[in-house]
Amino acid sequence: MPIKNLKNGKKMRIISVLLVGVLFLGIYLLADQKFAWSFIFAFIAFCGIIFAVFFTQKNKIYQLIANATQEELEALAMSDKEAKEEEFYREDNNSSLEGEKEKAKYRTFWGNFDKNSNKVGVKMFFMPFRLLAYAFLVVGFFILLKQDFLDIVGFFSGLAAANIIIVSFYFLSLGMKEFQSRLKS
Repeated sequence: MPIKNLKNGKKMRIISVLLVGVLFLGIYLLADQKFAWSFIFAFIAFCGIIFAVFFTQKNKIYQLIANATQEELEALAMSDKEAKEEEFYREDNNSSLEGEKEKAKYRTFWGNFDKNSNKVGVKMFFMPFRLLAYAFLVVGFFILLKQDFLDIVGFFSGLAAANIIIVSFYFLSLGMKEFQSRLKS
């Protein structure tokens, strides 16, 4: 299937996998073997942690939306509109009693995301998928150390490269979405 026929999201995934593959191959061929193994492991482990956190948060948000009452969802939509209007006007007006009720419902819904909330706080950290990703990092670190394949500079270089690449792809995807919205208008 030619690349032209793929949607932009799939193109982005294919390009990112190819670039990461070229990065791994280049590191493996050009660097010391200890550095390469440490770099590649740290990169993969950190990306696994990021994806585990992302999917855990995504599922939690979907779950909260599914369990929200209709009033909370309407208040959320209204407060989103209000936030956009305030962004343009930045006025400090006295709100009516009804507006305060809507904001209270909005706060109730978003209160479920508070890190101090007993519903979310500690439970979000101890999600199985997330713990598995952290366990992979720790166990892999000790395996590299035991097998004498651990290069600290390579390990931290892999963590730094993963951070840089993930943030770059995020901003690149935001730029693509903005570009597509401008094309449509």
